Amino acid sequence: MTFDIIILTGISGFEFQRAIGAYRIAAHLRQHGYSVQVIDFIDYFDLDELANILDQVTGSNTLALCVSTSFLKTVTKDIIVDSTYKKLRQVSPATRSIIETYRDRHPSVKIVGGGANVFWYKEDTLFDTVITGYGENAILDYIDSLKNKQKRIYTRYKNIDLINGDKNLPDIQHMEHHWAINDCIIPGETLPIEISRGCIFNCRFCSYPLNGKKKFDYLRDPEYIKDEMIRNYEMFGTTNYMFSDDTFNDSTYKLEQLHKVFTSLPFKIKFVSYLRLDLLYAHQEQIQLLKEMGLGSAGFGIESLKPKTAKFIGKGLAEDKVKDFLPKLYYDYWNEEISVICSFIVGLPYETAEEVEESFKWIQSVGINSIWMPLAITPSNFYLSEIDKNYEKYGYVLGEEIGYWKSPLMDRKKAEEIALRFSKEASSVGTINSWYLFLMLSYGLNSFEELKKLKWSELDIKKYSHRKEQLIQEYKRLLAESIK
Repeated sequence: MTFDIIILTGISGFEFQRAIGAYRIAAHLRQHGYSVQVIDFIDYFDLDELANILDQVTGSNTLALCVSTSFLKTVTKDIIVDSTYKKLRQVSPATRSIIETYRDRHPSVKIVGGGANVFWYKEDTLFDTVITGYGENAILDYIDSLKNKQKRIYTRYKNIDLINGDKNLPDIQHMEHHWAINDCIIPGETLPIEISRGCIFNCRFCSYPLNGKKKFDYLRDPEYIKDEMIRNYEMFGTTNYMFSDDTFNDSTYKLEQLHKVFTSLPFKIKFVSYLRLDLLYAHQEQIQLLKEMGLGSAGFGIESLKPKTAKFIGKGLAEDKVKDFLPKLYYDYWNEEISVICSFIVGLPYETAEEVEESFKWIQSVGINSIWMPLAITPSNFYLSEIDKNYEKYGYVLGEEIGYWKSPLMDRKKAEEIALRFSKEASSVGTINSWYLFLMLSYGLNSFEELKKLKWSELDIKKYSHRKEQLIQEYKRLLAESIK
């Protein structure tokens, strides 16, 4: 069976998981009459195996091979651009090989790059076309132009067509998303689901699109979410979800509307989402609403406990209130029934290594899981944070190495060392939580309650790795059946 559009995607790592982006594009194109095959987990196919599958699904009707770059493995290559020495990120040699082989075999098919990190590849000749941002309508218009042999005027850069998808955003409110049979969903698998797009906040370190939106912009109608959940349950038995929503609790009204929907379902769901601790503190009616809705795990972006740093980046809850409210929320209000993880950033302005160490000791002392990341400064990105734009103003100096920075208080390498050490120490004694917990539910080896109590140090890595191999093989079997 051949398809109009083929999409390659995949996430490598310990967990069996899917990124929603490629499937969102596929669903949108299918709703407009195109046949689409997503091929996931591409890092788990050998090159000949994947090449043979691509040959099977490509025919005279095939218009484009699309590649989601959001989670692809990358390498760094030294090049000269406009007489200037640069380090260029490229897809891994294995992915490059399969795309180049495909182009040789099917020269009439356009190679299209998209996804969160596609701006890295605008210097690369791998793609004919690059679509940045939210690409549903942009890819639809592009595919229509190929099918109807209509010319479009795009920005050209080194023989690549560049298209900004954010100039034509889809109707999020009435967005229907359907997982198809040929997406090869495994029964009981945890699935991502979009609740909204964008964030009402605009933290200085954050560079996501649609930051600073108004409170009720880009929200999906709860009835469309309900329909999607019922369909997923009927088709795949899905009850576990990862919510795609930058700040799920950005309004009590939104939670109340979704509470009505989730509690009216003929089955119970569990989900993991990002939450703002300061909003929960200010609107404590949300605490019980979230528990009744099915919240199973929450991620809080604390980032820093130092008052000056927290205020600078846009975190509004004072240190003493965080230290009082967070343990009370976890142990008393939620009675340890909802797992919690807090993220921190190492290297933010005004915060010393010693002060970061104090924050780590505190979060460890109260028995709450944490994850630590070094500050990222990437002024060459497509989307820029306030720190990306004005890093010199905040005391940072960049080096030639991609991502390297230095401040009066530390540098990127020191921040990486601290973040890695703290994350390892936290995980060595912490329980499985947040997105990891929900992804591991896909393995079908433990119940939610069992996993929630399981420490990382107690995890049988070999057993879960073997189970992932089984799930990948099951996916391949379903894929082979669907393309016959």
